[in-house]
Amino acid sequence: MKIRYSTLSMGLLFSLSFSHLFAVSKEPIPKMTLDFPSTVTWNMGTRGGYSPYEKTGYLQEILFYLNVIPNVSTNYFITVGKSFNSSSYIRKARSNDNSLQFQLYKTPQKEHVLKELPEAVLSEECITGSITTIDSNEYARTELKFYLEIPSQQLVHGGDIYFDSFKVSLYEGEFGKPHTYELIEQKNVTIAVPVILTKELAIELRNFDIPTPLFRNLGDLVTGKSTQFRVYIRSNGHYRLSVKSKNNGRLISNDPDIPTTISYRFSLDNVAASPIQEAFVPILFFSGVTPQQGNEHIGTLILENVQGAFQGNYSETLYFIVE
Repeated sequence: MKIRYSTLSMGLLFSLSFSHLFAVSKEPIPKMTLDFPSTVTWNMGTRGGYSPYEKTGYLQEILFYLNVIPNVSTNYFITVGKSFNSSSYIRKARSNDNSLQFQLYKTPQKEHVLKELPEAVLSEECITGSITTIDSNEYARTELKFYLEIPSQQLVHGGDIYFDSFKVSLYEGEFGKPHTYELIEQKNVTIAVPVILTKELAIELRNFDIPTPLFRNLGDLVTGKSTQFRVYIRSNGHYRLSVKSKNNGRLISNDPDIPTTISYRFSLDNVAASPIQEAFVPILFFSGVTPQQGNEHIGTLILENVQGAFQGNYSETLYFIVE
């Protein structure tokens, strides 16, 4: 009986010791984490994508968040890495063999390009801050931001989406003191830039003055009067021009009490357009790379059928689609 008792006791002691040796330890909770979108899509401008026809450049705000656990008081800084496509801070989004330059700035004033270590030597080249959550039972969530710019009027292919990626790194500690900071987290971020090449140009043709007495038949005195305008287009691929008339191919008096209208003929680069109605009429197709200053296209409008027109000013608006 004594032997059996002793064996049972040893087995119990062994079991307790075994369990203690294999106890599971918890991973420490990071003091800070980044809540950053995995993909940032360009959505500025007037068309919901990048349009090379827009002369104005835009800055897009990129928002993200820093989450901090309770009872922390620390400094931090965030760096932004090189372009994956260019391996440099001349950042480029790409679609096949075509590229689109963009840049990332700390502030909307665009004074400093964001960089990563060791190239970031100024605090203005990264995002810095400090945070305190001592005597708090809740996580802190801080909104942060930087800025994406795509220069205007770059030569691009329409209908494509251009991509690039870069790395965002979170450090705990004070920037500029290497022995005091520690890398906490890194995230890869993708930039997506949809390119929209279609543009509508509205050209107003105003003040076709017909200085004649009321009801006078002008005959050939006014028939054939014309006006010209120039359209510049830049592209590194093909494009097509189409035209539509606001008034169904007619000049209409600016005076609502005058019922007469005047028809006209229209051409672009001496290529006559079909009768212009509500639908856009294709009138020109170009394929190739345009010069830096763009292709110049000359539109000509020639009045016809002015007999019986009333005295007054007549107007029309032509809409062009570039695609």
